[in-house]
Amino acid sequence: ALIIGVLLAFLTLSSWLGNSGLVGRFGVWFAAINKKYFGYLSFINLPYLAWVLFLLYKAKNPFTEIVLEKTLGHLLGILSLLFLQSSL
Repeated sequence: ALIIGVLLAFLTLSSWLGNSGLVGRFGVWFAAINKKYFGYLSFINLPYLAWVLFLLYKAKNPFTEIVLEKTLGHLLGILSLLFLQSSL
């Protein structure tokens, strides 16, 4: 869990600071790809993913119907935001 958290934190920082080159060549490359495919949503998609994964991690039983419904709702919300952004 710690490794995934550090990786998500690095990728988030590279998305936010990618143009400045503070995160190295990989960070600049990842920021360009992330902004190309996700647009304005690229600044919040990785922290949001980390938050959803944290909620799943903290759930006592992550395979209950309520937790799965909430996870599916978050997934559908992100997909609908992507479709909305692509049509603008």
